[in-house]
Amino acid sequence: MKIHKPQYDSVEKLYKCAISDGFRFSVSKEDGCFKEDLEVMKKETAAALVPLIIAATKGWFSKPLIEEWLSSRIRYSIPTSDIADDFEGTVEYLATALVITKDQFLFECPASKVTPTPPVVIEFQEDEPPVVELSDLHVTSLDLMSIGPTRRILQKEAVMIARKKAARALFTAEHLTHEYVKVYGEDTEWEDDSDEDS
Repeated sequence: MKIHKPQYDSVEKLYKCAISDGFRFSVSKEDGCFKEDLEVMKKETAAALVPLIIAATKGWFSKPLIEEWLSSRIRYSIPTSDIADDFEGTVEYLATALVITKDQFLFECPASKVTPTPPVVIEFQEDEPPVVELSDLHVTSLDLMSIGPTRRILQKEAVMIARKKAARALFTAEHLTHEYVKVYGEDTEWEDDSDEDS
């Protein structure tokens, strides 16, 4: 942290010093309250700031600063009220200036970073519906899956399959008959023989 040379404000009758690489307070807010105790954080920071201030302001005062006197005069301006009541998340306050009066050494710490807590999103993974392949479906002419054109198409397919089988059987019978006639000649009684064999 570096405290730059003071600028005098004759109206307010105070000295103001810019600060670079200032210290930070990081606090989180939940359910309308800050989770960290800022007062404790301020006291802990003040103890570390006293020797830094004395070293940085050496030669600025007509009387050198004393640790005991200075430690009771360190104050902070931390605008926590600027954060909305319903805000939830983390706020970072950064020391940007030191205001010196005869009564106090006030560190101005505006909010430098405000990070809202991400909203809670609960997702349940849904089971994907099973993929049904067409080969898994066993459709017969008796399946009454639906009414209308689908039922008609299924019945028509069953008829076509039966007609193909019948045509193939007829063709095979004609071919076998032709072969028989070639070998044994025209025999009009062959149908009677098959009846007798049975």
